[in-house]
Amino acid sequence: MIRIDRKFIQGIESAACAADLHYYLQKALELEHSTIPPYLTAMFSLKPGTNRKIAELIRSIVIEEMLHMTISANILIATGGSPQINTADFVPEYPGPLPMNIGGLTVGIEAFSIPLTKNIFMAIEEPENPIPVRMAESEEFATIGAFYDAIQCKIRELGNGIFVKKTAPPQVVSSQWFSEQKLFVITDVESACRAIDVIKIEGEGTSATPFQEPGDPAHYYKFGEIAAGREIVQTSTGYAFDGAAILFDSAGVWPLEPNCKIADFPVGTQARTRIEQFAYAYSTLLNSLHETFNGDPSKLDSAIGMMYDLRVLAAALMQTDTGDGSGLTVGPSYEYVSVQGGMTDVQTDANKPLSLTSTWFIAPGNEQAAIAAVKALAKEVEASEPDTLIYLAHTPLTDDNRVTSLPPPYSGTILFFEMYRTVEAFLRHVNGPVFTNFVANSGNLFVAQNGAPFTFVAFLTRQAGFVRTELAPMTGSGINQHPSVMFEIMANDQPGLKAFYNKVFGWNYVSGTRDFAFVKFPIEKLPLLGGIGKADPNKPGFEAGHNFYLLVDDLHGAIHAAVAAGGSELLAPLTLDGYEIAMINDPEGNPVGMIKPFQVPA
Repeated sequence: MIRIDRKFIQGIESAACAADLHYYLQKALELEHSTIPPYLTAMFSLKPGTNRKIAELIRSIVIEEMLHMTISANILIATGGSPQINTADFVPEYPGPLPMNIGGLTVGIEAFSIPLTKNIFMAIEEPENPIPVRMAESEEFATIGAFYDAIQCKIRELGNGIFVKKTAPPQVVSSQWFSEQKLFVITDVESACRAIDVIKIEGEGTSATPFQEPGDPAHYYKFGEIAAGREIVQTSTGYAFDGAAILFDSAGVWPLEPNCKIADFPVGTQARTRIEQFAYAYSTLLNSLHETFNGDPSKLDSAIGMMYDLRVLAAALMQTDTGDGSGLTVGPSYEYVSVQGGMTDVQTDANKPLSLTSTWFIAPGNEQAAIAAVKALAKEVEASEPDTLIYLAHTPLTDDNRVTSLPPPYSGTILFFEMYRTVEAFLRHVNGPVFTNFVANSGNLFVAQNGAPFTFVAFLTRQAGFVRTELAPMTGSGINQHPSVMFEIMANDQPGLKAFYNKVFGWNYVSGTRDFAFVKFPIEKLPLLGGIGKADPNKPGFEAGHNFYLLVDDLHGAIHAAVAAGGSELLAPLTLDGYEIAMINDPEGNPVGMIKPFQVPA
């Protein structure tokens, strides 16, 4: 049984007004939160598809601990206080004691095990008089139940006058997550004491029954079920862990290094990146809760949704080797950090394409609106940003049982894969009107941090691989083969033509055999187009022979540059079959076609 230093009970008993209670209500808030990281870690450490009943039981406890946090915050608000959550001091040091100097128990961040459940989790939740075993009293310490009993007694003593009639910030209620019988507005002594009863009964049960509701054991007894390997049932002589089996597969647990800290891992390693991502995400959750309890109750949905997002990050983290040869994997850190970690700086050759992935987290209830907004964004980017080469938005695939994502995806995420012609093109995108308008108008659909959507971004350096061009069928059901992949211009004055094309199109050259000047282009997934037309000797640009076309954004500008560099206009800009083209002659009279960016229709 965990026990609280009696000085806290004495402090409550000596309180003379509501303000004197605020410190202890804040401590209650900290205590309820302090159990969530160890419980979450144990739940996250269970591999997907294994130990499902155990994971279900722990999850139900975590959600109720969130409820208890909210109730504590509401009582603090109802008596004129302001919950403080987004500070480093709010998060206890793990391993260590829980808030209020709870004696004799050191709580760490560890993978699930039966001993952890029996020796730590059950001790956290153990009531003063557990059923069916009675524990001895101690005069030096008080139980958590006694702590809440003292708060109830003091609230009754101070009376209804301590409650603010119109609280500012507003209290938090959410029927989406918690029933109105458990989470309700605190207005007086009766409602405050009834709310505290919810905390006590869900955690400890009552002196008469281990169940908080029929068929739903209190936390202590849920952990007891896990430790015993069987559900609790009522018998002719009382209660026993003799119901349906709750099986534990020890192979279904990630082998975590316990009590990991960010500083344990070198900067730049995968372990460091992922533990920073997790710590920042958890800190963002605390920030969201702070906003929830200090003026914006609607943020509760986002906060609880972010707790589920942590599962996705934890699954990747717990499959990451620590790198020390131990064979263990990285456990989560619940350090409070204010600067986003797990990010890679934009460092790339200014003339090379830039690729990245970006993960966004949809706020619960906004799934359809968020996906519609992203679809509209992609269309605008395609229409107005020619230097954005690839812009793909994905949601997790969950409807095909032939393939399974590992770790299991959270359905409320959108993963972008993007490629830009250069770093400057990327910066033009993120600072341009299309993207900034999207954030301004639709950013509220996503989980936020510091007033902006919370995202993970990874800039990528290509090491190997290819991009296979997708060609739409042109005739019948076949796919056209053998696209044009090279051109050459045989010059009489090679230095002169090299200079011309450098000035007009910015070409740089790589020398080959017999001083052939190669023009190499970056690998890009661009549509290819070709065809066979009918010659017209009387129409410039339509003479018999073959032409090649260069991709340009500004036909008029390219013609002006060509004329200034010694070429001439051959065909003024025009639109044929939806394609915008023009032609010039270089200084030696070679025709050169130009075409604006296009899409090949299916």
